[in-house]
Amino acid sequence: MDDLLTAEQAAAILQLSPKTIKDWLRAGKLTGCKIGRVWRVKPADLEAFIQAARLVRGAQSPADLRQDR
Repeated sequence: MDDLLTAEQAAAILQLSPKTIKDWLRAGKLTGCKIGRVWRVKPADLEAFIQAARLVRGAQSPADLRQDR
């Protein structure tokens, strides 16, 4: 389990808030699983999300996909 990222770690990598990451996990935008009360993300799933974000609407980063702008 050491290779799984917390929502906070994923947020730091993407330069987003942990709340945004958790919202995306709940909505299914980002693949992850809940272990107990803590969301976890596989590094490979986070990388796939980053790559997909680059293809969507010309996004340069996942932060460009935020709907709260």
